[in-house]
Amino acid sequence: MKSSREIARATGVVGITTLASRILGLFRDMIVASYFGAGLATDAFYVAFRIPNLLRRLVAEGSLSTAFVPVFTHELSQSTDDARKAVGAVTAFTLLLTVTLTFLGVIYAEEITVLFAPGFGPGTEKTRLAAWLTQVMLPYVVLVSLLALASSILNSLGYFAWPSLSPAILNAAIIVCVLASPIFPTEPIYVLAFAVLVGGLFALIPQLCLLKKLNFAMHLSSPFRSRAVKQLCKLMLPSILSSSVYQLMIFINTLLASMCAEGSVTWLYYADRLFQFPLGIYSLAIATALLPALSRLAASGDFDGLGRQLVNMLAWVSYVTIPATAGLIIFSEAIVSTVYQHGRFSTLDAQATATAVMAFSIGLWPVSCQSVLVRAFLARKNSLLPSVTSCLSLVLNLLFAFLLMGPSVIVPDSQFASYLAFLQNKFAIFNFGHVGLALAGSLGAFISFFTLLAFRHVIVPNASLKTISVPVLKSLLASTAMCLVIKPIASLNCAPWLMLALGIPLGMATYFIASLLLSCEQSHQLCRMLKAVLPSRASS
Repeated sequence: MKSSREIARATGVVGITTLASRILGLFRDMIVASYFGAGLATDAFYVAFRIPNLLRRLVAEGSLSTAFVPVFTHELSQSTDDARKAVGAVTAFTLLLTVTLTFLGVIYAEEITVLFAPGFGPGTEKTRLAAWLTQVMLPYVVLVSLLALASSILNSLGYFAWPSLSPAILNAAIIVCVLASPIFPTEPIYVLAFAVLVGGLFALIPQLCLLKKLNFAMHLSSPFRSRAVKQLCKLMLPSILSSSVYQLMIFINTLLASMCAEGSVTWLYYADRLFQFPLGIYSLAIATALLPALSRLAASGDFDGLGRQLVNMLAWVSYVTIPATAGLIIFSEAIVSTVYQHGRFSTLDAQATATAVMAFSIGLWPVSCQSVLVRAFLARKNSLLPSVTSCLSLVLNLLFAFLLMGPSVIVPDSQFASYLAFLQNKFAIFNFGHVGLALAGSLGAFISFFTLLAFRHVIVPNASLKTISVPVLKSLLASTAMCLVIKPIASLNCAPWLMLALGIPLGMATYFIASLLLSCEQSHQLCRMLKAVLPSRASS
């Protein structure tokens, strides 16, 4: 019970701060879409931004931070001095790794750009612009890796607010720079690249100060004979795939989107941003709060408690993400029109983005559940099975992409692009374009989650399939009732913002009532929480 309350409290802190970050992120995207629309410059920027972002997910958030939490928790359980030594050694290891990657990336920026976006063509204006933006933004990998390491230390110590606020600082920096771009005597898209570095630096500074105050300053010590670094590498290498499967799928989508119509990279990026809104606010908030708690249970040998926490968190994830999926699909056009359709972002751009949002949304539930399951495997220091299922998911995602996206619409300018175009033309069954890429990622997420679920007994022997599936079925039934009520609202001839203002509250109320009638435990828990809070407020 104490562990559940700690997870709930930490999830609330992470969720609220992430909500602020996501709102700023949407505001940032609205401004960027209004200023730049969807075209050559934005396609080049988002391809360039994908490169440090992918390295961030693979090296920092996807493997380093998640793998370091159980290692640091174990060292802290031994002694505080051991934990401080681990921090120094891993900090030095992180700097050595990320500076090397950044140096190589700057040298081979154009070759990497062609690899990520072969549809741009080697030597073209679009490729040169993307390569230059990549060189500017690659040092962000160093900053964000140190940021992820600092966040994992703070999360292990029970501090969640500052780590989850770091994306808000990055978004605020980009917003300020875009608004101030007219005063700079250069191409505005260049200002966006420098804003990424400024945001990363300002996000890192508060966490470094907090760690110093807690006597866990990120000093440097030799990593070569460190027990913590050896354990970290053992967990980190396989978890690069298991924790970063979604980002690798996005990389594949970006690569193949460059073979589609111009604007496809930007449409997919904005659709993914909307998809990430509920994913980050709730699902990843639970996963972030869950890993330290599960690591403590695993370290103490309480595997029954670990299994109960896992089942409980999967039920809560299903309770929130299944109706969120339905809402995103029904109101996708209204959401995209409200958020993005301003300035140079046209009606065609909004429609293309909305269809991609629908395809991405199908994968919201499996991606969210998989992030919880992966944390349970990492808490038991088992990263092999998540890695194997991730490899399977990636291969199938690529296969689905070729089947669904249709033939290439570009004239290939390189041997690599020609080979991709050949595969597209040979294996295409449907012609969904960029929407097929988003749908391929969702299908890959389903396969990855169910494969990982099949091996749950390796880490939690008491997690039966029935206890996991019953809450899912109840959430599906309650979501069906919600859809029947809000579907007519989506057909109203009114302003998109008004449609959302009517549909979202009505949908939430309908889902809550339907889940109560279905005896959904999560709804009853919410009722008990409200009863506990309201009387105390009334008496005060």
